[in-house]
Amino acid sequence: MIVDGLDALLITNLTSDFIKAVEFALAIDFSKADGLVFPFETIIRYIGGLVATADLVNFLPGAPRGYSSQLTSQAVILADKLAPGYGPQQRR
Repeated sequence: MIVDGLDALLITNLTSDFIKAVEFALAIDFSKADGLVFPFETIIRYIGGLVATADLVNFLPGAPRGYSSQLTSQAVILADKLAPGYGPQQRR
């Protein structure tokens, strides 16, 4: 729920809570994640939350800067981890 709620914290201008939540999200080590997950929920909650927030921090006035690329990197790590479930993949 923390990652899924990042954009809501940002939009509602809860900056200190947003910063804590971003630090939490960036500390998740998706590269070591192993086991079964619900792909749909993982995509909409984690990847959606990370990507939406990465985009919003660039456009909302007063939003903390510097998180966009870090959040995007987290989303890519997780997407790469989920990719085998969707068939053969070729990394660009």
